[in-house]
Formats: sequence, C-alpha cells, structure tokens
Amino acid sequence: MKAPKIDPEIVAIPERELGFSVFERSQTIKKIRNELNKTKKPIPIHILGTGNPISILIYTLCGADMYDALDWSDSFVNPKTGQLFHFSHKDLIDCQCKACRMKEIPYNYQAMAHNLIFYVEFLSKIRESIINEKVDFILNEYLREKHVSKTKRIIGLK
Repeated sequence: MKAPKIDPEIVAIPERELGFSVFERSQTIKKIRNELNKTKKPIPIHILGTGNPISILIYTLCGADMYDALDWSDSFVNPKTGQLFHFSHKDLIDCQCKACRMKEIPYNYQAMAHNLIFYVEFLSKIRESIINEKVDFILNEYLREKHVSKTKRIIGLK
C-alpha cells in the first residue's frame, strides 16, 4: 500500500518531539525545512511549546517560522542575555524598560509587560539580522562562541 500524498498548508511539531538537546532539535528543524523547501511551496513550520528566546533564535535560523508557549507569562526574561528566570526573580534583573519603570502596576502585570516588550524587540532583531544577512551579530549577542560555531554549522553558514 502506498502512503497518500499530503499537501500541507503548515507543519506543526511539538518541540519535545524534535530531539533532546537544542542542537538535536535544530538539526531536525533544518532537515524538515530542507524537505519542505523542495516542494517550492512556502510552508511555515510551527514549533509547539517553544517560548525560550534562545531556542526561538536558533530554531528560526534553522527554518522555523512560528512558536507558541506560556514562557512569557510565567518566567522573566533577562533582556541582555535572553535567558529565562523564575517569575519571582524580576527584581534581581536590573531592567529599565518602560514596563519595569511603571511601579504603579502590579508586579505580575509589570513582569508580563516586560516580557512582551522584550519579545517584540527580540523578534524584530532576528528578522532584521536575517534580512540584512547579519546573523553573526545576533548569534554573538546571545550565544557563547562555541555555540555560535555549532549553530552556524547546523544552519549551513561558515
């Protein structure tokens, strides 16, 4: 029996099904992107359950397009590193974004607003780095040198 041909409009995959490590998952995403590109049809890849900024950065460079998760509402992002901290650790990060300066709003709203501001700016940085072909800059901003090299090998850059 021959498998039926499918013609998807989008491919959605749970992050946990892509592998164990961020690099194993990245390689899987890159392989999926390469196969989808052969169709000559723009098919977006949606990674389910991904909200970690570092994962979003790497997966996007490997060909993923969309993400969803609750990290923005239950963690606190360090805007300098993209690392997630426990929600209660907001006060340990010296942030001066608009949300963090608004002392009159409740702590939890302030933290979520901070995260949303971060994600808007972060995703914009990723888009600009791809459009301007300056991926090295954003990788070097958020990853250690050895991880930049490994990520670049996976995505096919020198």
